[in-house]
Amino acid sequence: MNSSKFQVPSSRFAKIQSVIPAKGEIQANRNLDPCLREGDGGKGLEQLPRFLMICSCLLITWNLELGTRYSHASEVFNPDLLRIGVLRWGHGQDYDPYPTVWRDWGKAVESATSIESDPVIKDLIRPMPDELSRHGLVLWVSGPQFQSWTSAQRVALRNWVLLGGGMLLVIGSEGLKALPDRNEEAEHARLRWEMEQIFEGKRLEPIPFNHAVFRAFYLVKQLGGVLQRGRTLEGIKIGERYGVIYCRNDLLGTLLRDREGRYLLSCYPGGENQRKESFKLLVNLVVYSLTGTYKQDAIHSPFIEQKLRRQ
Repeated sequence: MNSSKFQVPSSRFAKIQSVIPAKGEIQANRNLDPCLREGDGGKGLEQLPRFLMICSCLLITWNLELGTRYSHASEVFNPDLLRIGVLRWGHGQDYDPYPTVWRDWGKAVESATSIESDPVIKDLIRPMPDELSRHGLVLWVSGPQFQSWTSAQRVALRNWVLLGGGMLLVIGSEGLKALPDRNEEAEHARLRWEMEQIFEGKRLEPIPFNHAVFRAFYLVKQLGGVLQRGRTLEGIKIGERYGVIYCRNDLLGTLLRDREGRYLLSCYPGGENQRKESFKLLVNLVVYSLTGTYKQDAIHSPFIEQKLRRQ
């Protein structure tokens, strides 16, 4: 973290010094206040080193600076911290059905890896070049109201993945609205068609479980989600990497909690083990978007095979 963020302005330091009593003032107060006279147990203020008082004032000031930094975090983009782009579509909020889960995702990544996340981990963006270019990982959360992208938006998404090296993660949100008239198969088919339009005929293909995305950090052997509708990830390959990854299952819904910290959506059919697999896969997806296929290098094979035997 840049130490310049916490430098105390000279004017503020002058104010701090003004509230610290000088040595003469300490002596005068000592003569007036019987509690500070010699012979009693409270030599207190005279015996307190001035640097401790200065440090206390500086600590308060730094905390104020830190609070200001976090309150204005959305205004400052730091490329060294993880911030995930979330594609906006339509006029409602279906593109972000779980607005409270993003911080938990960031904490899961931070606790498992050395990746630091931005205090504001989510960045709502439009699929336009200037907004896409700030992110290496962008989410497209599907929903029943999604129709299609415009021609310009399709071109921007295609160029960002093909030329910019970004990764587009498409995730279902089936755990949110179990509506009786919701045609999830039609939504699934519409998403596949839209991705083919974006990438000019390239089609989704199943991603095998021995691929790097399932080994990027954790060894993931099954797909999680609120409802296990898909058995594996699908993707569109760009060279040696998957520039697009599609998970039909609702991974984000597994993070949703109430105010008391209890999970709101049950995972079916695998229960809490299915939720753990979702957490592991979400961490892997972030790591894979940053590191690519390095886990497929030969040097990692003995360790991975040994870990698989233990499981």
